[in-house]
Amino acid sequence: MFAIDLRTNEPRSPHDELGGIKLLARIIDKARATILGTQGQYIFFDCPLDRVFFDAIDVSADEFLEVLRCAYLSHQSCNANALADLRESLESMPQISDDRFFAFMESRDADSAALTWLIEQRRTPASVLAAINAAVDCLPPEAFVDWA
Repeated sequence: MFAIDLRTNEPRSPHDELGGIKLLARIIDKARATILGTQGQYIFFDCPLDRVFFDAIDVSADEFLEVLRCAYLSHQSCNANALADLRESLESMPQISDDRFFAFMESRDADSAALTWLIEQRRTPASVLAAINAAVDCLPPEAFVDWA
């Protein structure tokens, strides 16, 4: 499994939207790093900012982490095949490292799986998602400095 290394990088901003939902992209970054132990100073789930999201949708950390783990496992062989196809088509321009390719694909898979799970499987009401966005919008910019 590949994950953003939050010991040397920052997760996406709380204001970045994924499927029109704020916080979700950041939480996915922190969750993936938590699975691999690369979260550094960032706290997953018990951070006050994460609590806005998880309290609104009433989900445990374990349930959310399992969604991401399943996405990784279910796409692992497809991503390996996609990399082989890419290598075959770009023989003269091998500019993308295998690690970078897998990290990109896993990030995309995690984003897609979390969004699908939240909207289609959990059937989270639009009003709840709007409340999450409104909560993020109400926080002053300096609030995000202290919340890892």
